[in-house]
Amino acid sequence: MEHKNSESCCHDEQQHEDSIEETHATSSIFSYIQKNTMRMLVIVFAIMVVINIIAMTWFTLSVNQKLDDVLFSTKVQTGTLTFIIPSDCPYCGDMINEKQDLQKQRVKIDNERRLDASSDEAQSLIAKEGIRQLPAMVFASEDEIDSKRITLEEDEHTRMLDNHTIVWEKSSVPFVHADTSTIEGSVAVTYILDKSCTTCYDVVNIQKSALQRFGIVVGQENIVDISDTDVDKLLQKYAIEKVPTVIISPEISAYTTFSQAWQQVGSQEEDGVFVFREMRAIGWVYKDLKTGKTVDTSIKE
Repeated sequence: MEHKNSESCCHDEQQHEDSIEETHATSSIFSYIQKNTMRMLVIVFAIMVVINIIAMTWFTLSVNQKLDDVLFSTKVQTGTLTFIIPSDCPYCGDMINEKQDLQKQRVKIDNERRLDASSDEAQSLIAKEGIRQLPAMVFASEDEIDSKRITLEEDEHTRMLDNHTIVWEKSSVPFVHADTSTIEGSVAVTYILDKSCTTCYDVVNIQKSALQRFGIVVGQENIVDISDTDVDKLLQKYAIEKVPTVIISPEISAYTTFSQAWQQVGSQEEDGVFVFREMRAIGWVYKDLKTGKTVDTSIKE
């Protein structure tokens, strides 16, 4: 009996020790989890702080950039505008359209100058900026020119030379070659009259007005009569049968609008010369050299 009690007592003590060990193990596990949880929370918190700092930094930089852009967009580009105009080419224009296009952008012209192309100052500027065709326009700014302020479609005649200078050159005829002072698009015109035809239309005034409407620069004019020496050679060379008429040198082909319109009233010969032939287009009187008779084109046949 005593032996059984002794075994029971030992068993109870063993259970008690196991219970204590189990409790101690549980406590250790809980303590470990608690410590690691706190550590993880600290790490997560630290990560969140870093992310927040990064986000705030990005937001601040983004806002500052937008503010800079707003301030930049409200600031105008200031500078000096200089025109170089060839006085011997009144039909070459004055670059006024280019000036208007520039003023539509965020540009303020502090000073505007007009220089005669033959002046020493103009020649110095032409050499400095490498200007090849006139008239020309130069915009120069002390501040760096930015594309956000000035939109520029660059080509060989419109270009930004550096960050402070833009040059525009006349690209379409008529214009003046800066190096030779010759006019591109300057044409020679020969008016052929018949003095014996007193009722024939005034070829000089009518054709000259037509050329002026197209902005054509006439550099040389000749007025001849069919009775003059050597005029017969012209009549035969270009098979001219109706007078008065006009012969224009090949340089006029540079005026594309005129060339297209000319197809309705005249011909372009093999040597490039333009000859007026369609008399009915003007509605006046002319002389038929084949019949020797005058024809009134205002009368319907």
